[in-house]
Amino acid sequence: MDITRKRRPLPKPTGQKKPKLFTKLGETETTISAFEYYYLLGETRSYDKVAEKFKVNRLTIWRWAKKFDWRKRILDRNLAFSEKLQESTTTQLVGIHVEYGRMCNRMIREFMSFVEYERRERAAELRQ
Repeated sequence: MDITRKRRPLPKPTGQKKPKLFTKLGETETTISAFEYYYLLGETRSYDKVAEKFKVNRLTIWRWAKKFDWRKRILDRNLAFSEKLQESTTTQLVGIHVEYGRMCNRMIREFMSFVEYERRERAAELRQ
């Protein structure tokens, strides 16, 4: 047996992460759906509402939340959302600022053209 044989190199990462259907070991589609519902409830979220929706005991929801760390996932998701929102807002503000600068420059050019036109008209009147 030849032990000096080289292994095939690992494929290079493509930069795209595959979406995880099951975020933690043992998590099922039901627990993922329960979490998504819990998250979407927003400020009115409660384990009772999730238990009622999924027709399970409140204690089951509490166990799922504990086991799959729903609170941390909510914080992480909110943080990611706020970062994307901040980035989007910054981009929009820069765009608005650029457009505002263009509008101001256009208005100044039009005003200067008007002033120059009036100056020439006045000069022509004085020559006559």
